[in-house]
Amino acid sequence: MKHCQNCNLEIRGEKTRCPLCNALLFGEASKSNYMQCTTLPKQKKTWISIVATASVVACVISLWLNSIFHESFWSLYVAGGISSGIVLLGNYIRNQKNLSNLIISASLLLIILCVIWDLSTGFNKWSINYVTPGSLLLAALALFVLGTVFKKNNDIYILKVTLNSSLILILLLCGLVDVPLPSYICIGTNITIFLTKFFFYQADFARELKRIMHI
Repeated sequence: MKHCQNCNLEIRGEKTRCPLCNALLFGEASKSNYMQCTTLPKQKKTWISIVATASVVACVISLWLNSIFHESFWSLYVAGGISSGIVLLGNYIRNQKNLSNLIISASLLLIILCVIWDLSTGFNKWSINYVTPGSLLLAALALFVLGTVFKKNNDIYILKVTLNSSLILILLLCGLVDVPLPSYICIGTNITIFLTKFFFYQADFARELKRIMHI
């Protein structure tokens, strides 16, 4: 523990100067009792600033060129694509320490962004027919691999993906899906994964569910 001769205080942590009088501290550093706040590394902050600046510049240039040539509003698609990339990047930065949560949030964000794109380009239903079941199917398979191969405790996330797949069933019942095969595959695979985890890992699954629901 470090010592300040001016204030006659013992100070934990790795500080080199006293927080009261700013005098040099003497002694060996010790572990702090306070929670350490994790911050983004300086290099990562720099890259984020570069990406953000480049994105804004690209949007401005595309809007300027679009206004000069007076063609279709292609610049809006450029801005939408860049915005989608920024949203997905922000989701990765926020959830990079929780891979299971990252997989679920990324799949849902991808579905939402693709539906918006589909609606803005005439709504050909490719986002509903292919992207929605495909994203949820890949999310379920990725979570299953993490849980069984890498022994990640992610049973509750598999349950969330299975519940999210009920959205596909609603779309099917409402007649909004023109190509039902991907949806059938997604629903069947999600139910199979859920039942596999429930029956073969029932104790772990029940324990995780109780922990989440505070039972």
